[in-house]
Amino acid sequence: MPELPIQQLDILPYRPRLTSCLRLHEFDKWRVKVYGISAKGRQPGVGLVEAACGLAEREFPRPAMGEGRQGVGFVIAHEGEEGDWVLLDWWTADLLRHRAFRSSSGAAEFTAVPPGEPTACVWELAVIDHERRAWIRHVLASPQSPSLALYLDDRFQDG
Repeated sequence: MPELPIQQLDILPYRPRLTSCLRLHEFDKWRVKVYGISAKGRQPGVGLVEAACGLAEREFPRPAMGEGRQGVGFVIAHEGEEGDWVLLDWWTADLLRHRAFRSSSGAAEFTAVPPGEPTACVWELAVIDHERRAWIRHVLASPQSPSLALYLDDRFQDG
């Protein structure tokens, strides 16, 4: 098959970024895996991780259980090249609910990413893909005996 023409991309070449599950964050009956991603070759700063957890506490729906929600999800705190990103994700039955926020690098103020703007980048999608597979494996594949504990213990491992 002949190669299709492509526009020149104005981006840096792909490089892996340190990605890890930092902890489990619990609040108001929510249990949320907290992931960190950094373009800087280290864990994201504590301020960014704490800001991400604070956003989750403000933005996740209440109550944690109900309307298909099981009170579980995940947060991604991403220290990027051009700014910081926070992704908030929670499960409602077989649907992933998603909110994205952005700030300039090191800033404490995050704004919601408007509709039509980026949803997730290739590094964040690796975590989202892992979480999708874990949700299927531990919850959806056995609806008579789902295990939220196994889901919460199943964490993305970098590399």
